[in-house]
Amino acid sequence: MNLPDTSHLISRLLRRPSTYIKLCILGASVAIILGFFGSIHPAFDTIAHSRLHFGMALILACLVMLLTRHFVSGAVAAVFASIGLFYAAGGLPLGNEQAALADKPVYSMFHLNLYWKNAEKQRALDLIKELDPELISVTEASFFWDGALSQLKTGWPYLYHCPEFNKRGGVKIYSKWKINKEDAYCGVYGSLALVDVAAPDGRNLTLGSAHIRWPWPASGPEQILDAKPRLETLSKDALIAGDFNATTWSLGLKTFADYGNLNIVKGIGPSWIFDQVPEWLIGIIGLPIDQIMHKGRVYIIDVKTLAPVGSDHLPVLVRFQLAD
Repeated sequence: MNLPDTSHLISRLLRRPSTYIKLCILGASVAIILGFFGSIHPAFDTIAHSRLHFGMALILACLVMLLTRHFVSGAVAAVFASIGLFYAAGGLPLGNEQAALADKPVYSMFHLNLYWKNAEKQRALDLIKELDPELISVTEASFFWDGALSQLKTGWPYLYHCPEFNKRGGVKIYSKWKINKEDAYCGVYGSLALVDVAAPDGRNLTLGSAHIRWPWPASGPEQILDAKPRLETLSKDALIAGDFNATTWSLGLKTFADYGNLNIVKGIGPSWIFDQVPEWLIGIIGLPIDQIMHKGRVYIIDVKTLAPVGSDHLPVLVRFQLAD
């Protein structure tokens, strides 16, 4: 029996543009499904980070398939696009504004991954001074930033610093409110700073600044597990900002929030992209990995990203009030 010439067959198939698109539909669909298995291995949670992008790609593929009368392939693309986008909707920049509480002052917290080798440091500092928030969370506060960050000492006299062992630097919390370092916490490799501050109403509020590594091949899950005992004993009122290297829908982020009984703010939108890509694209095709969490009497009015300031991350501004 003569076997068919498979190389010739494959060559013929690949000359048809629809074949490429069908293969892309298959790959993106499989990736979306694999992203739900992060509990089996963190590599799948890393794959889940691109769920939103896979979903958008499948929408485009669906339109092409329908226009070229490949209805079955178009339907498959539509189904998996719907699954991907539904479970990634929290990372879309849909907004999160709530009406302010009556007769309560409004405060703000600024968060930014400074980018350890940012060559435009003054842009970030000028923005912070212009916004004049009560609280500041910064990550990748490397020694390259030491001179520039000294400008914040006058406006924000209280500082808590969790250093990291390498040149990328650790996390810092600057505050206009007095910091109590008695029960402060630093996670491994400068992954998480937790410290109490005295809010204007005289009650304590736990502040956090996080810089968690990727789920895989980095050590994000180990850092989160290491912080579990401290997160489980968080005070009843807390506000945490950070670069979690985890999307709004990821298992890693949900695990962190569950340990601390924290609420994840959704609707912030993309905040990071590779530094080789123009910074103006961050808010369009980036990943939503800079997150805000809160609980207790911390009432979030809104959270939004701001214009780029030389980092591979966008600044994030949180406006909040303290409920009774």
